[in-house]
Amino acid sequence: MRKLWITNVQAQASGMPCLIPRQVEVNGEWVWEGKWAGAPEPVADILLTYTRCAQLGCPVKPKERPSAYIYNSGEGSKYRYVPLWARFAEQIDISKANELELRVLRRRRGDGVR
Repeated sequence: MRKLWITNVQAQASGMPCLIPRQVEVNGEWVWEGKWAGAPEPVADILLTYTRCAQLGCPVKPKERPSAYIYNSGEGSKYRYVPLWARFAEQIDISKANELELRVLRRRRGDGVR
């Protein structure tokens, strides 16, 4: 759903949490981390894109708004903020999750208020 991607100005005006990812060196290894801007991180076990929600069996409802945005530095246009939807582990078909998603779910399981 590329039409939901927004610009920097729209992201700031939305008041939604926006993740600005970056790589940092930890004990000689480069790992991804990020800084949340605009609002606190949404409460959930994992944040997923529109397409990934559908693939994992928890599709986005017609009028459901994104829970957050993530900055995509690789995007060439001014629309660099990609929408993400919050999901809990119970909503996801775990058998379809990839290794990265499983690691996030194992680490975050129980962080959110249900």
